[in-house]
Amino acid sequence: MRGAIFCSLLISAMACQSEEHSRPDVSASKEELSLVRYEQLLFDAEDTSVLRTAFSEHPLFSEVFLQQVVQPAPKENMLQTARRVAADTLGQQLFEIVHGRYSDFSDKKSQFEDALAYYRHYLPEEPMPEIYTCISTFEVGSFTIGPEVMGIGLDFYLGPDFAYDPQLFPEYISRTMTEEHLVAKSMQALIEQRIPPNGGARFIDHLIRNGKVLYLKEKVLPDCSKEIIHEFSSEQMAWVEGNESQIWAFIISENLLYETEERKFRKMISPSPTVPGMPEDAPGRVGNWVGYRIVKAYCERNGVEPAELLDVGDVQIIMAGSKYKPRHYPSL
Repeated sequence: MRGAIFCSLLISAMACQSEEHSRPDVSASKEELSLVRYEQLLFDAEDTSVLRTAFSEHPLFSEVFLQQVVQPAPKENMLQTARRVAADTLGQQLFEIVHGRYSDFSDKKSQFEDALAYYRHYLPEEPMPEIYTCISTFEVGSFTIGPEVMGIGLDFYLGPDFAYDPQLFPEYISRTMTEEHLVAKSMQALIEQRIPPNGGARFIDHLIRNGKVLYLKEKVLPDCSKEIIHEFSSEQMAWVEGNESQIWAFIISENLLYETEERKFRKMISPSPTVPGMPEDAPGRVGNWVGYRIVKAYCERNGVEPAELLDVGDVQIIMAGSKYKPRHYPSL
């Protein structure tokens, strides 16, 4: 590594709240959520008529779930796929566990209604999505079907008491597969479909796009902790906050900002236990944290609202307008 020095001091992490900011009145945007417990429809169906009714009443989700999320066998129609999934031993085991853990979803439903009220306050043109819970047998956690439908694979949120296969879900991933992350990860999926990748291959393109996602995620989840928003442990969050200027120095000294070869920066934007060239305490996705800080600085310095931010496609405008200057970095 060239030029960057990392401090070893861990500042004490604030355990709960994200940074204080004024909260808008979202009462006008709050609506009762349409929630469908699709796993119950599938696994509790006593005959084919129940399944056909489910397909009729929920055609879009049924088609995507049974033909894309759950891969159908060759020449298998939706009804046959649904029956096979419901008869699968793993699926039945997961249904029993999910039913025990999430039989009462009222608390999560209320949290989603609050988050979606903020979401629609900041992005008033967006529709209120329907939410479907399901069991995907470890295919997908939170996903969207356009802006109208949000799917939640509850088998991805069973927490530390569930023995996830470490080959599929290493600790740095399974650590966030908990009930506490369910609403935040699902809202992030909704935000990501609204802020798709801008097509740029440079590190800065990923940095700013992911920073936008995290900034809006924080806005719609004002009661959520920083650790949940950024998916860091408390120790990782403290390290990142305590070393922001050194992370930026590393990016500059390694000439990463305009790098197009993804393998050189992939672990700075994707889940990973560590980042090559950085201290062991540096978690994966530290680049996304920097992107969030740049976007936040841009919005607060220029009075830019989230809906306006989403219309800014040129990352250089955000970079320049942020006047990003992490403290103690002497050359900025």
